[in-house]
Amino acid sequence: MKKTKSLILVVTFLIVSFSIEGCVDSIDHLQSQFSQPVGEIYGSHTVGQTFVSHEARLSGVDVLLATYARENTQPLMFHLKSSPSNADDIVTITVDAVAIKDNTYHQFSFSPLPDSRDKSYYFFLEAPQSVPGNAITIWHSPYDADAEGELYINGQKQEGDLAFRTYYDYTLGAMARDVWDGVANNWRVIVVAALMFTLPGHALFVLLVPRYEFDLAERLIVSMGLSLAFVPLATLFCTLAGVGLGGAAIWAMMAVCVGISLISVVRDTVRERRLALGVDVTHVALLAIFALSLIARLLPARGWAVAPGSDSYHHTLIAQLIVERGGLPSSYRPYAPLDSFTYHFGFHSTAAFLHWLSGIGMAKSVLVVGQALNALSLLSAFFFAERLLRSKTAGLFSALVVGLLSVFPAYYANWGRFPQLTGLVILPIALALAIEGMERKGGSARYLAAAGIALAGLFLAHYRVLLFYISFAAVYLLCATCASRNNARAMSRIWLRLLAIGLLALALSWPWLQNLLRHPGSGSLILARYKSSRDFFSVNRLEGAVSFYSNCPLMALSILGAIWGLVKREKLIIVLCLWVAVLLLTSNPYWVDLPGVGLADYVTVLMSLFFPASIAIGFLAAPIERAKPRARLLVGAVLVALALWGVGRMLTIVDPRNVYVKEADEVAMQWIRENTPEDAKFLVPSVIYDRKLNFVIGLDAGYWMPLLAGRDTTAPPMIYLAERPGQKGLAAEAVTLSEASSAPDAKGALRVLRDEGVTHVYIGKRGGNIHPESLMGDPDYQLIYHRDGVWIFEVNYEGGNELD
Repeated sequence: MKKTKSLILVVTFLIVSFSIEGCVDSIDHLQSQFSQPVGEIYGSHTVGQTFVSHEARLSGVDVLLATYARENTQPLMFHLKSSPSNADDIVTITVDAVAIKDNTYHQFSFSPLPDSRDKSYYFFLEAPQSVPGNAITIWHSPYDADAEGELYINGQKQEGDLAFRTYYDYTLGAMARDVWDGVANNWRVIVVAALMFTLPGHALFVLLVPRYEFDLAERLIVSMGLSLAFVPLATLFCTLAGVGLGGAAIWAMMAVCVGISLISVVRDTVRERRLALGVDVTHVALLAIFALSLIARLLPARGWAVAPGSDSYHHTLIAQLIVERGGLPSSYRPYAPLDSFTYHFGFHSTAAFLHWLSGIGMAKSVLVVGQALNALSLLSAFFFAERLLRSKTAGLFSALVVGLLSVFPAYYANWGRFPQLTGLVILPIALALAIEGMERKGGSARYLAAAGIALAGLFLAHYRVLLFYISFAAVYLLCATCASRNNARAMSRIWLRLLAIGLLALALSWPWLQNLLRHPGSGSLILARYKSSRDFFSVNRLEGAVSFYSNCPLMALSILGAIWGLVKREKLIIVLCLWVAVLLLTSNPYWVDLPGVGLADYVTVLMSLFFPASIAIGFLAAPIERAKPRARLLVGAVLVALALWGVGRMLTIVDPRNVYVKEADEVAMQWIRENTPEDAKFLVPSVIYDRKLNFVIGLDAGYWMPLLAGRDTTAPPMIYLAERPGQKGLAAEAVTLSEASSAPDAKGALRVLRDEGVTHVYIGKRGGNIHPESLMGDPDYQLIYHRDGVWIFEVNYEGGNELD
């Protein structure tokens, strides 16, 4: 026994130490604007940059290098000093130029500098052995983009800044301090969010579901799923009834839910003469995994002004519209010329509820709800695996995979895929309730009611995830029918109960479905609107998620779990395997030469497979529950180590470059409000994402300007393809203006800007495809604002260039 304990301690210590020590390199400072290379670095030519380290334990500098698309052979040297005038190096690193990739950040890592907080540093690169034609270069902005740093060429200060980012070693102690500060400063929001995610659903739970069949953790998880369904349903029916929602109305709803829940708790306590909780060590472990997952999601977000990703703008916009209308809007005005509203709104109404309950700003509310849902998704996986595989160990491993090991759903934050995430949090709970309701021999009505409410909420949360539910239900029904083919009564019971769930969900969501049917020309996104092509469906759209460290191991384990489930003839695993096959086939019909575009795009399906994969891995781990105590103890130690390992990776999974709005942009937005006319229209950086669809996406904080500064821009919220435009040719106009943004100094571009009423140009801190050097000195543009990498120009149509 002593040997076993010693082995457990050694394994735990080694894995934890290896996973934590030096693995969490967090970005401290980021200068992402660049437009041209600084020139070849060779001989005595050097290029450097000063910067300020805001954190202790500075541990690395990334520099955006370029090779001129050739293979350079001479070594490159990196030097870190305290200042340009200091002769001594703090760090010197030499790298082989052959290993440098073109147009890629190269990280120069070094041992952490313990006392680096709030200190200035200077790095420079040289290549004494290089010659012209065999030398690398660095991307830079020729104009000052970083208020805290300065560019040096050959030791002389120059205008401009290099493209670089700095890292610091984020220690366990620093994490603990930041968690403590975060809880101390935001405890009211934490309490309100916990109540919002549980109380409405718990009130429904005690009214509908037999409490004695669930332990405390299961009750809370089901309550969470029902709460996420209740909020959009309440928003919908209050809107239909003409009841304006706001802080008072939402708190009144919460008070009613508190009353129902308290009555239930008191009644059950009196009946059983004790407070029945049903908590065991598994639930303590689940709570620990959830806490670590939530910390890993929220810690990196503490300095973000808005949620990351291109999708986050229209999500915040919709939530703001719900707040301003006191219910569901009928259009996107005054923020965008879109005269219909058909978008799924489950996530947005939840963000609006948190805003009403806590008083925090809408951008922060969207960010908090999105990251919280990301962590809550592991609870749904736990519930599904535990209930349907009849194993708490299976549930625990499924939760670990979803919360701390799998690249998805954590990576969703890079794009702002919060509605899809909301649907995938509800989906496992809705499916589990439906399956248990269909398989019960009696007393199923309340189960079916809960399942119907969850399904209606799922529909309002995300249309394509609803298709996942329907395809799962079809596969399950097929398997159940085959299994019950000799029992007509059992077969009819399953069919009728599933029909009852569907009819209840249809009745609850019918008013919204009518709205969708009234706007058949609007996208409504029930089906994917994208052309089925290998280019669009390429996994390259998953960006850095493809190379995440756990992808191959988790894929191998999930396949192994699926094979083992098929061998053991586990009904749930069989259904999951068929379900995944259906999802892959329906999203890629051309694989088998079928016509059509697919019910959902391939990438949406791929980034949702973490759920069935986690269940397969949970099934593989389920036999541990029957192992000897020593073996379970060893597995528990490994589980702890894996959880801590995962935290380190999750802390860095979101790239801060995906946050569009920086602090400098917030200052600029206030300046715009105070110093530009209300009818001003801004040209902002954007990219044409799909020419066939006329699909344009903004690239920096200018995208957020209608919401943050109240001014019109040339890049509408990306949801514009799914709604009825309020002006003719809106999509074509967006494409034309996006083309003009790539070369605003061209005569043809200036003519386009005049015809579309553009009065100003905005270039944000994040950087995009408009470069200030192309406008500086041009008589058609007048610089009226420049501060910390943000540029604002006024268009001068009376300038020096003739338009005609």
